[in-house]
Amino acid sequence: MTLSELLPKIGPGRPEPQLSESNDSIDSVDSLGSSAMISSDDPTGIRDVVLGAQAPHPRREIQDLLEHLHQMGITETRQQLTQQIEAACSAPITSSPDKSKAVDQIRSKMTAKRNEYSSFVSKQQSLTQMSLDTAIKKLRELDLREQEAAAKLRAEEEARKKKEEAERQALEEAKRKEQEELTRKKEAEQAAAEAKAKEKELQERQKAEAAAKAVAEAKQKADAEQAKMAGPIVPAQGPHSESSVIATVTAWKMASACLQRTEHVKKVAKPATFADAQAKNKIFMVRMMVTRSVGQVTNSRAKVNEVSKTIDRAFTEARAININALEYILDFTAKQFVLQAEKEVAVKHSMAFPIARVCLLLCKEHPEFVELLMGRLIKRCSYVVPMYYPKLASESSTDWQKRAGFRPTGDGETLETEIQYGERMNGILAFYLALVQLTDVPNPFGVGYLWTWLARILNLKPRRLTPTFLQTFLEIGGYAFMAEYQSQANKIMRYMIEVYIPQIPAQAVAATTRLNITLEDCAKRGSVAKPEGSTMDP
Repeated sequence: MTLSELLPKIGPGRPEPQLSESNDSIDSVDSLGSSAMISSDDPTGIRDVVLGAQAPHPRREIQDLLEHLHQMGITETRQQLTQQIEAACSAPITSSPDKSKAVDQIRSKMTAKRNEYSSFVSKQQSLTQMSLDTAIKKLRELDLREQEAAAKLRAEEEARKKKEEAERQALEEAKRKEQEELTRKKEAEQAAAEAKAKEKELQERQKAEAAAKAVAEAKQKADAEQAKMAGPIVPAQGPHSESSVIATVTAWKMASACLQRTEHVKKVAKPATFADAQAKNKIFMVRMMVTRSVGQVTNSRAKVNEVSKTIDRAFTEARAININALEYILDFTAKQFVLQAEKEVAVKHSMAFPIARVCLLLCKEHPEFVELLMGRLIKRCSYVVPMYYPKLASESSTDWQKRAGFRPTGDGETLETEIQYGERMNGILAFYLALVQLTDVPNPFGVGYLWTWLARILNLKPRRLTPTFLQTFLEIGGYAFMAEYQSQANKIMRYMIEVYIPQIPAQAVAATTRLNITLEDCAKRGSVAKPEGSTMDP
């Protein structure tokens, strides 16, 4: 039973249970035991003595008290009270005083129990009130903590929202600034691009003007050179005389000096060497050493050094014989290298570089070898100068071909075809172009010889073989030429495309087309691929 249910029944102000007027006798109380009996016919008048005129009926009081105890669940106290009442009622009552005394005892015990019960109830009420106060206090404290927590959460939520709003505003501001920066950067880049485009356009215009100027100067120079060489071309002093070739004045001077040196060896040094029988035998041994070594050249550093040292010993042995023997062996060696270029380099242009390295190492130790080597190159291939042999009015086609260097075939009567001739000439030219550009060994020539050769050939009227020579120049010397002269080289390339190629004879259409493609690619990329073989193997 709850406290709220109990208080209305036993709380203060509850009326005491009253005895009904119609119930004027005391019946047996089953709950107190069947042995305790009080008869309504008792003559002693115990009802008046014990209860009095207005006193509540004791049985009713007992029943009410027991009922309340039962409702409260206090079984122990009820049992004790029942036992005491049973004990009192079971005692023998002999007289009215004894009956009165017994009733008083019962009433006294009932009063004590009631007081105990009231004290217990008061105590329970006090405890309950204290529990309620404590509970209310705790509830209030809990409510206060919840309010404080809610207030704290609200404050945190407001702070979070403020922080998020500040971050959002900062992010928007950063994005705005970034967008402004991007816009400024884009505008600056656009302005820079426009300025660069204008500058590039100006540079292109200047380049075009410079190229046009260079073309005009080149044409004027070519016209001047041609004017110097004007007049009838007739043989005067043999097949290599000035009046029987077409070349620039400076080129002819260089070529003629080298050719004269070669002719001196042929007419003076060689006869003098073979006139002495003892020297003749020795010179044959030296020649065998040179011939064998020249055929062993490969693009290996070790082999290049080995061959150059062997030939250097041959030169030393020839010098020990006499000066004519040395000069003859130098000329013979130069001829063997040119023949090797004619055969091997014509098939594989990359072999021009190892042969050139061996020759340059020999030139370092024997400077006189340079002029004889150039003499043999020019005699075998006039295009290294460059110079052309025009067909004279007094000579047949066969005579002109022999003078230009066409070789007879196996039968000795017919000459090689123009294609075979062109392959041999380009092999020798590749050897020369490799010779003048190498920088990893001491070189008496230099890259400037590439510029000289190209300028000379462009100052001459193109022939049918000219596009093949220019193609070989680009393949072997183009890389070094472009690396050395850069913008000037680009101008020359543009001149060749726009001015020189249209002048090439129509019979050379295939070679001209190939050359034009190569030149366009070079002009577009601004460079030429590095030639194969230009770097030595280990």
